[in-house]
This record gives sequence, C-alpha cells and structure tokens, in this order.
Amino acid sequence: MRFYTVPLLSTSEGFGMPRKKSETIGLNVRMKEPLRRKIETASKSNGVSMNSELVRRVEETFAKEEAGAAVYGGDKLEALFRVLGGAANLVEARTEKLLTEDWDTMAAVRKAWDTLIPRLMPVPPVPPEIEDAMNAPQPVEAPSMPAMPYPDGLLGGAEIDPKPWAAYEAKMKKYRQELEVWKETIIKAGQKTAIVTERFNAIDRLGAEASAELLPPREN
Repeated sequence: MRFYTVPLLSTSEGFGMPRKKSETIGLNVRMKEPLRRKIETASKSNGVSMNSELVRRVEETFAKEEAGAAVYGGDKLEALFRVLGGAANLVEARTEKLLTEDWDTMAAVRKAWDTLIPRLMPVPPVPPEIEDAMNAPQPVEAPSMPAMPYPDGLLGGAEIDPKPWAAYEAKMKKYRQELEVWKETIIKAGQKTAIVTERFNAIDRLGAEASAELLPPREN
C-alpha cells in the first residue's frame, strides 16, 4: 500500500518560540492513495490547492463537532445521547423495526434507556432528613397489667395486692412520658420528610415543564 505526503506549508520555521494564532504551521500528512485522490478531485472542483482543501475539511470537521456538542448541551451530554442512540440502534437492529413506528421496539428502547441513564448519572444522595426519619425510634410498648387473682374460679371478692398495681401505675406514667417524646420525634421527622418530598415534587415539575416546552403532550 503506497502512502502519499501532502505538505502543509508554513510561513515560519521558528522552534521554541510561542506561535501566533494567525501563524501557519507546516505539517507533513501521510495518507493512502484513495484519500489523496478524493482531496485532489475536491480541490480541483473548488478551485483551490490540495493544501487549502485539506485544511478547510479539517476545520469543518472540528466546527461540526463543536456545533454538535453545543446542540446537545456540551461534550458530556453529547456523549450521553450517543450512548442512548447506540442502545436504540441495537434494539432496532434486533427487532428490524423503528422505535418511532413500533410500540414493542419503543418499549424495549425505553427499558434500555431507563437502565443506562442511572448508570451514567450521579448517585442520588440520601437527604439527612430521610436518614433521620429512617432512624426514628420505634413506638414504645405499654406495660402489661398485673394479673387479677380469681381464687376458686370466683369472678370477684378476692383481696387485691396493691404493690403490683403501684408498680404498674409507675410504669404507665413513664410510658406516657416516653410516648409523648416519641410523638414529638415522629412529628418532627414527618415535617423534615415533607420538605424533601416537596423538593422531589419540584424536580418532577421542572422535568415535566422542560419536556412540555420541547414537545407538548400528545392529545388522545
């Protein structure tokens, strides 16, 4: 296979000196004959030298890449959309149908996107309010009542020992105090959770509004 060298001539041959943006730098580009022939044909068609044709095409390539990235919101988003597009192409190749025309293909593509997007996005943080709610204490248990004495199967008339009942009342007093503390803790946790819920609702609204601006909902 023969290679051809196309000289990109320079107006300056200085080394180690900072170059000006307007300065033309000399390069030797090696290419195969079919590509050289295409450049030669294009240069003749456009009435310019092979050097000018090659430089123009390189500049256009960079300009298209930069413009494409700008359309998608930057390099990272462009890369994301390329991955999603690749997944769609794989599904369409297997079903041999277009996602815009076939419901099954669309559903498979959507499943692929739903799987890929979380892998490419930041891991969602667990808000401290949610952690507090998850770590909220369990409700306290009420103490058991002391057993009632029913001698000889009688339902009443037996003498009741006051000591177990005094201990039970003391436990009930402590239980009521702990129950109030637990209620206050749960109320505060619920208030914090409500703030996080509103945050998530705001995120959903933002996404819905953005999608509606780009593509209004379809009427049934």
